Amino acid sequence: MPKLIVTLPSDVEERLRLVAHKKGDISAFVTEAVRYRLAMYDKEQLKRLRAMKEKVVSFYDERKFERLVMARGHFTPDGADIQLSIDETRSDQLFDRLLEEKRRENDREHWFVGEDTLIEMAKRELHERIRYAKDKVSEWGNSELEQRHWNSDRVTITFDPETNLRLCPACQFPAEEFNPCLNCGSTC
Repeated sequence: MPKLIVTLPSDVEERLRLVAHKKGDISAFVTEAVRYRLAMYDKEQLKRLRAMKEKVVSFYDERKFERLVMARGHFTPDGADIQLSIDETRSDQLFDRLLEEKRRENDREHWFVGEDTLIEMAKRELHERIRYAKDKVSEWGNSELEQRHWNSDRVTITFDPETNLRLCPACQFPAEEFNPCLNCGSTC
C-alpha cells in the first residue's frame, strides 16, 4: 500500500490523536474519511452533469461536407437525426466532369463502351462521393453526441425529400428512388 504524508492544522491533529488513542489504528480511520470524501465528490460531479443535461435538451447544427452535401442535424440526448441535401449545382458540375473523364478513359483505353454505360459509370462514382460524404456526416454526428456524453449509438441519416436519393436498405449506398442501386442492384 502507498504511504501518504499529510500536513494538518494543529487543532485537527489534536482531534486525530484522540481518535487514534481510542481506535488504535489511524490508517483505517483516514482511509474511511478519504473514501467518504471521494464519494461526496463523485455525487457533486454527477449532480453537475445532470444539471448540464437538463440545461441543454437539444440543439441544431449544420455543416457542409465535400462541398457537395449539406447536413442539418437535430441532436438530443437520445441520438441524432441528420438530413442530407445535395448541392445540385455542384452535383451537376461534378457529374459533367466525371462523365468527361470517363469519355477520355474510354478513348484512351479503347473500351468501346456505349454512352449509357459511361453515364452509369459517372453516376456510380458521383454516388460513391456522396456515400463518402455521408460517412463523414455519420462520424460528425457521433462525435457531437460523444462530446456531450449522449447516446451516440443512434444516428439516423436521411436524404432531403427534394432530392430523389435514398439510402439503399441492403448496402447503405445512395440510390435514386425506385431505381436499382448502382452498388448492389436492389431496388430502393
